[in-house]
Amino acid sequence: MAYFPKTLFDFLKLLKTHNIKARLVGGCVRDFLLNLPTTDFDIAVAVPVLKLKEFLKKEKIFTYDLGLDFGSLGVLYKGAKIEATSLRKDSYFESRHPVVVFTRSFIKDSKRRDFTFNALYMDEEGKIFDPSKKGLKDLKEGRVRFIGNPQNRIEEDPLRILRFFRFYAFYGRVKPDLNTLKHLQAQKETLSALSKERIHQEILKLLNAPDPYEALLLMKETKVFEFFFKGTLPQKEMFLKLSPLLRFYCLLNGNLQNLETSWRFCKKDKKKLRFFNKIQYDYQQYGLIYSLYYHEKEAVLEMSALLEKDPLTMLQTIRSWQKPAPPFCVEDFLKVLPNSGFAYKAFKEKEKAWVLTLKKDG
Repeated sequence: MAYFPKTLFDFLKLLKTHNIKARLVGGCVRDFLLNLPTTDFDIAVAVPVLKLKEFLKKEKIFTYDLGLDFGSLGVLYKGAKIEATSLRKDSYFESRHPVVVFTRSFIKDSKRRDFTFNALYMDEEGKIFDPSKKGLKDLKEGRVRFIGNPQNRIEEDPLRILRFFRFYAFYGRVKPDLNTLKHLQAQKETLSALSKERIHQEILKLLNAPDPYEALLLMKETKVFEFFFKGTLPQKEMFLKLSPLLRFYCLLNGNLQNLETSWRFCKKDKKKLRFFNKIQYDYQQYGLIYSLYYHEKEAVLEMSALLEKDPLTMLQTIRSWQKPAPPFCVEDFLKVLPNSGFAYKAFKEKEKAWVLTLKKDG
């Protein structure tokens, strides 16, 4: 069962004793109500952030700046890591760059948020507040709903298009209404204003959902999918067996030409994607045994659902595979060739030819 650390409520009560109204808000409240674990704790406070910082300094509570211009302050309180943000209402003159206006109203603060179930608040006694009057119902039903007019929310921040699909992948059970889908499609071109880093992060988060397939189908329906990927979606049963990174590779259709320019993978993931690409090529050109011989068994196993229409038969072969040794060694070639370079090359050529003669039964 999900629970909040007692120190979070202690912190809220400490603030309350000094006439600072504060409530837990956003994803932590949403996940708590869904009985899901969370480690990201956001608190909305009804005072300007500098006043909060001054108070916490007097109380000898450690803080660190997260974005004071946007009213956000990091707090470490009895082992709990908290992000405290002043209540505010945003005025957007340019997407992703709001002019921040502080407020003391939780209702006004809720109206700047993206979706109804992300605008739920919890006080120090555990009481839930739902300013939109729709958040709790939408969370229970699995409905991802913009707060207010979808067009306005997307114009304020185009990233909300991708956030919509990401939250649908994790929490959605009710198909969005036609008006929402219309605005998602109509404003898809605004995604071009976003940084590649933010796009990459959102799509990878979406692909981490246990079943992101319906969300991807909605992305296809609204033409958002084609903004990033070419081709069709893979078969669902196979796709859901893949790791998040391999799902990404699958959506790229194995085309890594734009890996550096279009996406922001870390070095480790880029190396792994290229490794996937090499295994897929070897499998398609030379077959399973060749791939097992030249690549790690676990890597081939990870790709088995993508490589084979009958992965169960393939799994049996992979799990029972024991790499055999060739009936010759490089020393045999050193005896007859003038130098080690020629000998090693000849050995590798003969080894490849020998591997191609191996059968699945070893």
